[in-house]
Formats: sequence, C-alpha cells, structure tokens
Amino acid sequence: MKMSCKTLALLGLLAFPACEEESSAGPGELRQVHANLKKFSAPVECSEYRELAGDPAVLKDGDVYRIFATSLDKAIKGGGISQATSPDGLNWTLASAGDEATGKALVLRGRNNTWEHQLETAFALKQHGTYFLYYCGYPTIGWPTNPGQIGVATSTDAVTFKRPFTDPILKPTPRGYDANGLYSPAVIFDNDQFVMVYAGHCYPNDKTPPHVTPGIYILGATSKDGLNWTKRPEPVLAPSDKLESMINGVAEPALVKADNQYYLFFTANLGDDETRHIAIARSNSPFGPWQIRKDPVLTSSPDTFDKKGVMAPSVLIENGTLRMWYLTSNDDKHMTGYAEIPWPLDGW
Repeated sequence: MKMSCKTLALLGLLAFPACEEESSAGPGELRQVHANLKKFSAPVECSEYRELAGDPAVLKDGDVYRIFATSLDKAIKGGGISQATSPDGLNWTLASAGDEATGKALVLRGRNNTWEHQLETAFALKQHGTYFLYYCGYPTIGWPTNPGQIGVATSTDAVTFKRPFTDPILKPTPRGYDANGLYSPAVIFDNDQFVMVYAGHCYPNDKTPPHVTPGIYILGATSKDGLNWTKRPEPVLAPSDKLESMINGVAEPALVKADNQYYLFFTANLGDDETRHIAIARSNSPFGPWQIRKDPVLTSSPDTFDKKGVMAPSVLIENGTLRMWYLTSNDDKHMTGYAEIPWPLDGW
C-alpha cells in the first residue's frame, strides 16, 4: 500500500512560492473549466511563511473568512498552524501572531519534547462564542515517524489560542482502525453535539487486529462540549473493492450538512498521487450509510498548478454555490487551490 496524502505534506520543508505582499490571491482569475465548474487559475493563498502550505481549513466568521493551514515553524523547521483572513475567500492577509523569526502568521506552535512537537491538519469551528482549533500532532519532525494524535486549542478572539489539555483528545486505539495514527479532523455541531470525522491509519503490522483489513479509514467521534470525545466503534467510511478509487482507502474528510442531509467529501484514489481526486457521498446521518456519487466532485486539470492531483478539501456551501479550497502540489511546492460548483449537485 502506498503512503497517504499526508506523506506529501511532510516529506521535508517544501518550498511554497513567495508573495511580494502579504495579501495575495496570486496572478490568477476564476475560470470556467466546464459547464458546472470554475477554478481559480493560480493558488489563492501565498506567503513566504507557508513552506508547508498544507490541508487548508476555511471558517466563515461573520463577514470574514479565516483559513488555517499547516505552515513552517522556522524555529523547529517543522509544521505549525497559521491563519490568514479574507473578505472573499480568494484574497488573503496573514494574521498577526507570533514573530518574524518563527513566522508571524502562526497561531499555534508545537511543544518541544511532547506528543505534539510538530503540528498539521487543522480544522476550525466557532460555537457558543468559542473558536475550537483541532489539529494533529506528533512528537518528532518528519513523516511517518510516529502515529498522529488529535489535539484542540480554544480562543475567544480567533488570534490567541490556548490548549485546555496537555494530552491529546483522541489517541490511537491499539489494534483498532486507527492503530497507526489519527489525522485530518473535521467537526460540525449538529443536534446539540459536536460530530467529528477523521482519517484513521491501520497498517499491515503487529498492531493490526485480525478482523480489520489494513488501510486508511474515515472514522467518527462525538462530544457534548467539543473537548471530551467518544469514538464510534465502526468506520464512517471504509476502503472498498467495489470502487477502484477506494481500494487503497479514503482520507482527509470534510463534513457538511445541507438540505437536511449530510455530505462527506474525501480524498480518493490514494494509490496514485497524480490522479488523486475529491469524491463526495451523502447520507441521512453524519455517520452513514453513504450513497457515493459515481463521478468525483473535483479532479486535477492538465497543464495547471494542480495537475499533480487534488486532495484534502475544505468546503462551504453559500448562496447556491459549493465553494472548495483544496491542497495540491506541483513539483516540490504545496499550494491551496480554489474551485466552485453550482449547488445542489446532480449526477447521483
């Protein structure tokens, strides 16, 4: 089994194309790719502080869009969590936190000699006046030297984040579907509880239980307060030999509720980096069972900056439009792309 999308984000300090100014959408425009899809022709987020520029997470906060992403913490030469803001989701301005030496857009840094020395794959949610910033951490620089675990930090102003706990809120379950690590949390507040989906890694080794097929799963958990979580025992979505694109697993989920249904976006085709795409499924429950749309919701475009595959979606549905920010790579650069599609989707 080949490595998952997370491998791409952390195989070294990969260069992100520097912007001349702190607010930039790059030299691009929104272009019609086909009748039902528009893409921005250049990366929408660009900064010298985003050498790792991974796994965008966009939060609509009143009239402001906030994007959180894996970025370079110059002090450790590894991942931290940064933030930028935007009036439209296309033109971004770096947040003012941290300092010039470590990257002033960082709102959350790793803690030395702990389970979260390095951070990645953030997700932000605002509920009851509190910002919840979920993320993955592991104790050394690099991939995949240690299993990822999920932590949380909170804030009242979206700038100063503090950890309520020193331990992770979710850890690998020995001989479980996430025995080798938890990554890419995504959370919604629904029916008076917090609902999380995340990627669980289970490799073929002595940690794999007899009843579990090794692979990458989308798993679930629930919480009453957003801080203390209970895992669901069975996968939300599992690898499948019924769809070729899901044989090697499913990863980097995004969960959205719209039209009284739940929509699960995820990275598919994990066995081939250059043809990875974003798939979509729908259900009457946030945990399935799922009806999977046959065609991907987003694929890469030849001869563009996202030609090496699209992955790790962040999704908002606004005014009859599905707005998606996603991770892509081009040679040794990792970037945030943007696409929009009329909503609701057809082709189910």
